[in-house]
Amino acid sequence: MRRPPPSSRAAALFGACALAACAAAAPVAQRLQVTTAAEWSDVAALQTAAAQAAGVSVRDVAGVAPRRFALTLECPDAAACADARRRLIASSLVVDVAEDARARATPPPPGTTR
Repeated sequence: MRRPPPSSRAAALFGACALAACAAAAPVAQRLQVTTAAEWSDVAALQTAAAQAAGVSVRDVAGVAPRRFALTLECPDAAACADARRRLIASSLVVDVAEDARARATPPPPGTTR
């Protein structure tokens, strides 16, 4: 069996390592529902405060009830999301944190209407 030239093997090895690094560093998003200690009329201010408390980016903040909000933590990995959740629970910002189990509508396939 003929072996590929060394430069081809090195390129293949480099490509495999790069792919593994990308897979290992894939960002994670975790959807949560939080009950805040106070009412928030300014969702942008809540988003900023939640990001500071969690230590990660927060997106998709939406009101669910007067002091209940759905939000998404954006983390570098699952462990970082777990740590961010613990920081939120420990903060004075929220009194309860739970997984966001609300059903979400899936978009229709391209070219169709509902």
